[in-house]
Amino acid sequence: MLGRVMFHVCSLVAEDACAEADFTELAGCVGVTAQLAKDLRDGNLVPYGARDREELTRAILQRLLAPALGSIALLARLGPCIHSRGARAAMAYMTITTSAFLCAAVGARAPCGGPVGLAAAVLASVSTAQWTTMLKRVCCSVDGAIHCLLDASPAARSGAADLLGLGDPRSMPLAVGPLTVAATFALVEGLPEEPLTGELPELQVRRMMIADHLAFGALERLRPRNIDGMRSLATQLQLAALDSLSREQTHDH
Repeated sequence: MLGRVMFHVCSLVAEDACAEADFTELAGCVGVTAQLAKDLRDGNLVPYGARDREELTRAILQRLLAPALGSIALLARLGPCIHSRGARAAMAYMTITTSAFLCAAVGARAPCGGPVGLAAAVLASVSTAQWTTMLKRVCCSVDGAIHCLLDASPAARSGAADLLGLGDPRSMPLAVGPLTVAATFALVEGLPEEPLTGELPELQVRRMMIADHLAFGALERLRPRNIDGMRSLATQLQLAALDSLSREQTHDH
């Protein structure tokens, strides 16, 4: 429901961009993110089978990774296309405050908050470069939240590691399935290429965990008995794997 509202808002503030591409699925990701944040704020335990606030927080944050990817992809594409500076500032402020709330739930550093958050939102509305900077800060905070959720060590929380494997959000697919597959293989490609002589470092283990989470999440999105959807997802995974293998072979040559 919120996804439809978000798509309508996007079509109003970025009419030209929405006329050229279908952002329906990505708008749905923003709607899911907003709903999850609301459920966490309200302490809505029942839908998640949670017994207390701690279980609720973990259940919600575990559901947030794929919607967060879609939300970032949407904001990266639409932000520069919004003609109204006021609308850009409002969208940036919503992004900053929602991210700050979700990060605070697991003790992660927020992109910025309070009066600074409002100033950052206004600054993000000034130019495409500033908008991109704002999104990078949000991504860094989300990355830190993932570390905190996985009980990372203090060294890993410094923000040096990018578990999301986003690349350039402006070139990310507009459909959630291909977007999730692309992020999964971006994480896999970040793993060491040399033969293992011992256990993987903790950071690389976390990369594998997030990649598995995204891959299974892509499957969970499909409706039961959706054979065509499963075949399409299998094709996307196969093509991504072949593309990754092709790049490795080119690099070796």
